[in-house]
Amino acid sequence: MATCSRACQPCGLSSRGAISDQELGKLRKRRCNTRVLPENTIPLVIITIGANDFGWTNIAELAPVFCGSDAKFQNWVDDTNDLIKTNVFREGSRLVIEGQAKVIITEYHNPLNRESNFLKVFSLFPNCLLRSLSVADLYGRAEDALHSTNSMFKAMAADAGPARVRLAEVHSTFHGHESYRPICGTAPPDIGDTWIQVLDCFHPNPTGADNFANAVNAAVRQPLSN
Repeated sequence: MATCSRACQPCGLSSRGAISDQELGKLRKRRCNTRVLPENTIPLVIITIGANDFGWTNIAELAPVFCGSDAKFQNWVDDTNDLIKTNVFREGSRLVIEGQAKVIITEYHNPLNRESNFLKVFSLFPNCLLRSLSVADLYGRAEDALHSTNSMFKAMAADAGPARVRLAEVHSTFHGHESYRPICGTAPPDIGDTWIQVLDCFHPNPTGADNFANAVNAAVRQPLSN
């Protein structure tokens, strides 16, 4: 999802299942017209995108990667990150240079229950059985992938500088509020403490969305010296 501030709200985009090139391509075509904004107004663009590039819901394609060797898994993470970085960097540069926008990139959260029913299906695949990979091992790989991508976003923001691009940190705050038991897994939290949609198991619910918004607000208010 890529959204503009209220001043250029018609450029707001949100859709499920889209990958970064598709969503950022829509934003390129629609082009926030920053020239119509009031004088001294700074366009703010929030980019929350890219998790679908990992193909989280395609078990047939994802399980062999999660159940593969460490090298195969890391190569997949690196290749996917390269794709996301290319797409986000291209559009982020356009927004900053052409549109004089300030860009906030949000981290990825991990929606998976620590005893995820989704990962339990993975653990039954032959290669996972062969490698004796437990649900805990697979959850660890999911965390490794997300930390790798979030580190990439952090480095991109640091390279651009806080006057242009900032990172909104959400990953750690979602721990303890993952998808709930028993629908999405067998570990806590219960439904009252989840920040993930009840029948979805992946996307943030209204409380989770509020916490994304809080992280964005915190990033916007950071002093330039940070």
